[in-house]
Amino acid sequence: MTYYHGSAVEFPIGITVTAKRSASSVRFSHPLILNAEKIIEHYRPIGAVSRFCGLFMTRSVRDIKLAGGHTGNVYRVQPLGIVEPHDWTFMQRIVMMSKKELANKKLVQSLAEAYWSGKRSVRLGWTLKGRRKLPMEYLTRSFVIKELVEEAPSR
Repeated sequence: MTYYHGSAVEFPIGITVTAKRSASSVRFSHPLILNAEKIIEHYRPIGAVSRFCGLFMTRSVRDIKLAGGHTGNVYRVQPLGIVEPHDWTFMQRIVMMSKKELANKKLVQSLAEAYWSGKRSVRLGWTLKGRRKLPMEYLTRSFVIKELVEEAPSR
């Protein structure tokens, strides 16, 4: 399978990139996103790659932007080890929840567990009204940079 990773960092071709972030080093621009990340992390199964400490990939260059990834330098990558699929629709649904919905612990838990299940949202009956299907994102702990697909504009 072919995977892509978007980054602000310029990597040399052939280098192995390993996730080294910790939950305390992750910063988000919006409090709703941080809240959703904390919810997803709370329900993360033992042994699953943490969103705080994993490397994100998509199956197409177009999906990087749709999944909220950086589109400066886009690389084709080869994952090393486990690759976990996740439907971004579940994450987006949590981001969009009202305070009343967030108080519904069963709903929150079902969305988080559905995210970690790796199944497509449409198969589980979840959709976002007025939105097209969001992409799958893939988490891994390390990958090899195989090719620069799109380069960030020079300054």
